Amino acid sequence: LIAPPTEDLQVELWRLKKQIQRLEALETNGNSVVSLIAPPTEEISKMYQMLNQEATQADCIKSRVNRQAVQTAITMAANRVMSYGRFMPKNGICVFTGEAVENGKQQKIAIHFSPCKPITNFLYSCDGQFHTEEIKDLLNMDETYGFLVMDGHGCMFATLCGNYRKILHKMLVDLPKKHGRGGQSSVRFARLREEARHNYVKIVAEKCTNFFIDQSTNMPNVNGLIFAGSADFKDVLAGSELLDSRLKKIIIKQVDIAYGMESGFQQAIELSGDVLNDVKLLKEAKIINEFLDNIARDTRKFCYGLIDTIRCLEMGCVDTIIIWEEFPFERQVYKQQDVEYVCYINPKTGQKIFVDVDVKQQSEDELLSQQNFVEYLVEFKKKFNISIQLVTDNSSEGTQFCQGFGGLGGLLRWQVDMNEIGQFMEQGKDEDFGSDLEDFM
Repeated sequence: LIAPPTEDLQVELWRLKKQIQRLEALETNGNSVVSLIAPPTEEISKMYQMLNQEATQADCIKSRVNRQAVQTAITMAANRVMSYGRFMPKNGICVFTGEAVENGKQQKIAIHFSPCKPITNFLYSCDGQFHTEEIKDLLNMDETYGFLVMDGHGCMFATLCGNYRKILHKMLVDLPKKHGRGGQSSVRFARLREEARHNYVKIVAEKCTNFFIDQSTNMPNVNGLIFAGSADFKDVLAGSELLDSRLKKIIIKQVDIAYGMESGFQQAIELSGDVLNDVKLLKEAKIINEFLDNIARDTRKFCYGLIDTIRCLEMGCVDTIIIWEEFPFERQVYKQQDVEYVCYINPKTGQKIFVDVDVKQQSEDELLSQQNFVEYLVEFKKKFNISIQLVTDNSSEGTQFCQGFGGLGGLLRWQVDMNEIGQFMEQGKDEDFGSDLEDFM
């Protein structure tokens, strides 16, 4: 129902969420950490000048230790700001610097990034904690909804993205009223009235296509449509053949309102609150139900669990990965003598999983790299040629997927017999894996 870039936005929002969680988990000492959040309307040069002035004013701090910590944090923030060059990124920047405790160690922190959504408010703080309130709001801005407010006096087209509202177009209309006068001409008046109403609906349907269909992709540019009005025009339009079939598929609610234009838009938002909150969960439920349907029909075009999913990824047969946002495992690469091997570990429980590895781990093995498994999939999604669907456990389907299938599964491009793969790999015939692939496909 939506354009392809949404998947990339979902991944970027997941990264932003993880960044916020990291900042909130840091323990700071004293009042010497800097939080700087700047919208795209700000200028890099002015922010750099402001930070230099703040560093100068910090000379007045009596405590030498605190003064040095504050000036160091401000200087690091100024350097990160200047690293963006002369021009502000299109979505603004976030800079967090100072000394904090991470993983039990006191260290200097310098985190800076441009978020995936535009920042709306400016924030600068130098105190005892990192402030993430402004960027937390961006996590709720991952969906854009189209609104049509329509009655007998006119209509308005608008979009809602998080708390940001945008009016696209307003149109007034003067339709003939229903009356009992006219005598023998009453039938003609009624026909003219119906023709005027039909033409009005036709024009609104055309404008819906213009505003809510992306001409470059021929796909809807909103995640859902809400029709609102005080008369039956919205119902007539929703059921009319004049409305583009691509838009009919994404109508998520029709609401009755008492007002038109901006006042009606506000009322429509309030009446649609339950639907707006549930749309993301409905999308999650749809992909999980498709996964469960494949299991129920035993299509052999599914996999779940870490071991089977890794094997299918390496075979290149995975089309879509479904993974829990909080999937706990890390991917660690070790070196034992001249041999490198991969270990998947759950840091919370200490559980270790080795996928088709003959090497026995020893305490002296060298750790070469470690990475969150979700981040690993995101980084190598092009290599594996997969799409990634991040899900939560906020719905009944999500809870079933996370608890029953470990929060990791996949939809496959072709049929694979996972039992045959398991038996084959247990026999240690890695050298003949490619030639015997057809045995379990």
